[in-house]
Amino acid sequence: MTPSLRRYYARRHPLMASSLSRMPRRASAHWLAEVGGAAAAGLPSSAVTAGVNRPSWHYLDRHGKMLRPLLCCILLEAFGKRPEDFRSLLGMIEFMEAATISFDDIVDHSPLRRGAPATHEVYGVPVAYAASQALYNQAWHALFDASLPIASKSRLEILDTLAREIFAYGFGQCEELYWSRERKIV
Repeated sequence: MTPSLRRYYARRHPLMASSLSRMPRRASAHWLAEVGGAAAAGLPSSAVTAGVNRPSWHYLDRHGKMLRPLLCCILLEAFGKRPEDFRSLLGMIEFMEAATISFDDIVDHSPLRRGAPATHEVYGVPVAYAASQALYNQAWHALFDASLPIASKSRLEILDTLAREIFAYGFGQCEELYWSRERKIV
């Protein structure tokens, strides 16, 4: 990292780290109601914490350089926008990255990620899968943050693009599985 990028990163890191607050470390009845409605509000928060929040933070705590949110900050400023106004978007990007690598580790049977045991190695495949889905859900939920200064039409366009990319990612995982079993390129 160049010295100027290192300084920029140091200045933006608190904002990027705070963008992850949409996924609390412990589930509460209030958070469950917010993300899952009335049906989720009645779930035992200790079970959700153990099965969703804690495994989600298994990767979020090892967020590496938070490269994607960092690039987003740089681009926002390049277009004259304040990254602080797009805080939920920064979290969204990191949630999607954590969900994607968690799922990828399950599919690839990867024992390690960023120098530590992969989530499925610590919590088991079903819990790791559920946590990755919760992170995707939190990412989608962040897109609809009322304070995010993005027009409704643009939000729908972003959602459409992300849905297509997630499908392409899933298709790519299927291709990889086919290739690894059949040794043929699709």
